[in-house]
Amino acid sequence: MRWLSNEAVSWATPSPRSYCSPSSLSMLLLCDPAAAILSYFTYWAVYGALSRHRRGREREKSLCVTQLVYSIQTIIIGCKCIFEGWDELWTNAAFGYNPELPLVEVHLNLSIGFVLYNLHHSLTWYRKGLLHDLILLFSLVLSDILEYYGLAMVVSSIIASLGSAAYLLYIRKDTTRGHLEFIICFGFSRLLLLFWTLFVVYKAFDPPRTHWRVIGVWSPPCVVAMQLLVFWAEIDSWASQCRKFRREQWRRYRTSMRNMRKKMEEEAPLKTPFFVTIKAREKWGLAGLASSSPRRVGRVKFES
Repeated sequence: MRWLSNEAVSWATPSPRSYCSPSSLSMLLLCDPAAAILSYFTYWAVYGALSRHRRGREREKSLCVTQLVYSIQTIIIGCKCIFEGWDELWTNAAFGYNPELPLVEVHLNLSIGFVLYNLHHSLTWYRKGLLHDLILLFSLVLSDILEYYGLAMVVSSIIASLGSAAYLLYIRKDTTRGHLEFIICFGFSRLLLLFWTLFVVYKAFDPPRTHWRVIGVWSPPCVVAMQLLVFWAEIDSWASQCRKFRREQWRRYRTSMRNMRKKMEEEAPLKTPFFVTIKAREKWGLAGLASSSPRRVGRVKFES
């Protein structure tokens, strides 16, 4: 915030990472921006260890397990952030100073590393998730640079991770009921994200009075744009899952109808009545020898 205005000096007098200097060396490393690169290589190491004996599409399971690790980590660290910054969450969620909560810095760095790792996968073989990863990376990096909006991003990440965890549980079951349960849970989490987005938008234009001279005129629209982009990315993911569920149900319906028709034809062939006209010549008499056309003697009904 030191480049926003001269009035910001009193509010941003601490150095950008002054609050991230606990006695623990591990926490100090995690609060450093270089921890994002460390997180990136850590997730790649987890994925590589899980994919060591897998080939082809089997590696998708390794990708899902790695995402589950990130989801669990996000939920744990995020809940700890909410517990420590409970008052700040409801009064200044949009413009809370990130370095005041070291775990917010930890979450941002770890999330940036994971999104970079996921972006690598998107560039390699799953281009549909490329736009979502770019939006999340933009929001996380911008929040880390501006040094606010981190607490709001933590809550959004927790809600998104709950939906991701539900999706990974569905993959293990891989049934129609499991997919429907996942769609419902995923939609409920996006409903929570909608309420949270509305709250962040409200707080962005109604910050504490002491912050109006500090944040700058462009800050509220910037926060609103970041939050709306994150919300759109998550809603688009839910909509794509709904379309996938509809396509799978339609494919299963057509397959079941085809199998049922085939089974009926094999077990009980269709019986169609038809008539056959039996014709015969006279076997005795000159009339029979002279006749050039056969005589009709009857009609018999058959079924097939």
